[in-house]
Amino acid sequence: MNRSLAASFLLALALACESSVTSDPKVEGLGDDAGATDGSDSAADGSLDTHVTPDEDVPTLDVPTLDVPEPLEDTPVAGDLPGPSSDSELFTPDPGPSLDVSVPSDAECRHAGYLGDLSYAWCNGPVDRLKAQERCASWSGHLAVPANEAELAFLDAHAEWTEAIDAAWTGLDYGRVGWVAGGAPATYLPWCAGQPGEPPEQFCVALVRQNDAPCITTRSCTETAGYFCVR
Repeated sequence: MNRSLAASFLLALALACESSVTSDPKVEGLGDDAGATDGSDSAADGSLDTHVTPDEDVPTLDVPTLDVPEPLEDTPVAGDLPGPSSDSELFTPDPGPSLDVSVPSDAECRHAGYLGDLSYAWCNGPVDRLKAQERCASWSGHLAVPANEAELAFLDAHAEWTEAIDAAWTGLDYGRVGWVAGGAPATYLPWCAGQPGEPPEQFCVALVRQNDAPCITTRSCTETAGYFCVR
């Protein structure tokens, strides 16, 4: 009987103690105080407090957006650009302006070159003076006449002198006013020594070499020689 009363008393005492501890506000806030203490300790030792409560407003950064233009439909991309079909197209030389390198037909002629805007052709012949003049006319040109020292040197440099061809017909003629070229009086007459011959109206004029220098001399128009055409 005494033992039953003692057990009942101890059980009631334990329940009363448990109820007292649970209802105490100091005991209920123990966990919050501990968290606050830990947070204050972290702030005190210089560490970063990363604890964010749901009620706090987190600032946001305004990042501007870039407007990228849309590519044009007709604008080719790198892969669509046309390229050379072969390596040779990369180094195609510019042919330059079209030059007249034709020569009189029906004659053994070659293009001699240009002097200024004039195109010259050297023809071996040998033919008489009249035939040479006709062949130059068929080329829409005429027999060359050295008008100055530069043209005389040019003709001499491009003539193909041989044993059979030692002269080249010129377009000089003898008229009422003297020696003429194309109907106009000739102002440049580089005669060889002892020239011109007499009577001059019976002769034509040819370019020759004398003492290793070019000069002009009179010859019978029926003789044969090479010639220069010019146009």
